[in-house]
Amino acid sequence: MTKLLIRVAGTLLVAAGAFAILWSPVREKRLDDRVRGFLLEVQAGLQDYHVDEELYPTRPMRGKALIALLVEGEFLTAGIVNPWSGVRYLESADEDDRLRYRTNEVAETYELTALRPRSDTEHYRLDSVENQSLEE
Repeated sequence: MTKLLIRVAGTLLVAAGAFAILWSPVREKRLDDRVRGFLLEVQAGLQDYHVDEELYPTRPMRGKALIALLVEGEFLTAGIVNPWSGVRYLESADEDDRLRYRTNEVAETYELTALRPRSDTEHYRLDSVENQSLEE
């Protein structure tokens, strides 16, 4: 009986270890998919803004300010979800604001940068010049 319990416990331990090893890449892939979808949605709103205003927003800003501007102009819905926190972007905590926006001096180009969680490392970048798509 004791050998059986040891064998079952060992099997469970190996299974738990395998799950832990495999879970991290799965979680990372899910985050990547959410961030990509979010960036594409913001990019579409930003492009609609550009069509309406004939230029991009003129100052660099963090994600919350950009989202608020695009929501106010009805280029995005207020319900857009923060991919890092899972809550509405405008209601998310400041530390979950991982989106950065900037433009050139005459607001003719834009750059959207998504940062990795808990770091300033770039996760994805979309811009109107070199990185216009997230297609692989």
